Amino acid sequence: MKNLQKILKTLSILMIVGLMFIPASVAFASNVDRPLTDRENAAFIVRDEWTAWVKGFTASLSELDKNATSRIYSNMDFYDMQYRFTEKYKKVPEYLDEDGKPTQKLKDLIKEKRKEINGATAKKEFLCFTSNANGSTVRYTKTGSPSVDIGYSTDGTTFTTWAANTPITLNSGESIYVWNKSNTLNNSSNYIKFVMSGSIAASGPVDSMINFSSITSYCYSKLFQGCTVLTKAPELPATTLASDCYSEMFQGCTGLIDGPSALPATNVPQNAYFVMFHNCTNLKNAPVIKARTVGSNSCQMMFQNCSNLEKAPELPATTLANDCYSNMFDGCTSLTDAPSELPAITLANQCYYAMFNGCNQMQVAPYIKATTLASGVFNGMFSGCTSLREVSIDYTGSFMSTSPDPSFGNWLFNAANNGTLYYSGTSTDAANINYIGLSGKSWTITPHP
Repeated sequence: MKNLQKILKTLSILMIVGLMFIPASVAFASNVDRPLTDRENAAFIVRDEWTAWVKGFTASLSELDKNATSRIYSNMDFYDMQYRFTEKYKKVPEYLDEDGKPTQKLKDLIKEKRKEINGATAKKEFLCFTSNANGSTVRYTKTGSPSVDIGYSTDGTTFTTWAANTPITLNSGESIYVWNKSNTLNNSSNYIKFVMSGSIAASGPVDSMINFSSITSYCYSKLFQGCTVLTKAPELPATTLASDCYSEMFQGCTGLIDGPSALPATNVPQNAYFVMFHNCTNLKNAPVIKARTVGSNSCQMMFQNCSNLEKAPELPATTLANDCYSNMFDGCTSLTDAPSELPAITLANQCYYAMFNGCNQMQVAPYIKATTLASGVFNGMFSGCTSLREVSIDYTGSFMSTSPDPSFGNWLFNAANNGTLYYSGTSTDAANINYIGLSGKSWTITPHP
């Protein structure tokens, strides 16, 4: 009991985040032999009010935004909200009376939060730009005549019309929120692009740029193309996509370190992710990719030349189309962790063409489950992977026979000098091993264990 008292004496309102997870039965134990201090009462009162607020907030999210709950927990928004909430209540005298009970001001603030949660109109989340340095600027340009009505806000509530080519200057830590009040944004010939200087991190969902409406073809195409000072990408929560919708979106963003946390769509139409992160040379954190069906060229050159990318996302798709993954990680010279497997059984023309070309740090290839091939599917797939030592494939055709399958041209060209190919086919004619790129190398060819 004495130890408990010592702990209680050291509690302060600055430690509310930790207090929120202390059971109420401990805090208000009946055998405590002294009254709790005002500061201790403050901590527990704010903790309980916060708990109620969070429960109400998270309960309402399922009605207001079916994707918001996953964003909160996966992107640490929950902890960010918790921090911002507790920051408001650090000043104990302002929010607690001399008996340690909530003042009317605190009650009003809590009531306001509950009204915000339970009100008929949900508070929307907007695309946000936050400066990492003093003097950063953000503006947007127009190509053609895109039909847009763009505004910006410093508080996420009151928006001011924002004209094209009008820079907004931000100092370190300052933010603006962006909202396109039109339901349209970009198309193949009319589009806007953000232009930045200094150092800028994006956050929040990008769908405020289409007024929270449905994605259309090309709608986000080129939106951040060439933003070399963008360090963090916004979230891309859409689950229903259109052709070319994210094509070239972050192409050439050489300062980009963090991509969106996830690309949750399971059906990805043609060109949807085409060259999306091409030449993002500092990208370290790629998004989780949930696609199960991928259209033609949908991921072509998606991460090409992302030379700092060390870990590739898993690729769970089982239905593929022509060129869907061609050159996807081409030139990712720091890539050490490939996807664990490529689960598609039936492949389409050139779907894996040069997929990992030049990934010279990768030692273990994804386990290839394919048994039915199409033209050119493996040509150059691992060409230039000079550290590659292990490859597994379920295909049992005679790709190393005297009449080799034309789908395997230079498949393992310039792989490591020693390695193992797990292959259960019946024909492994050594005279044609040069066809797949292993000429003069000491590789063991063996069936799967």
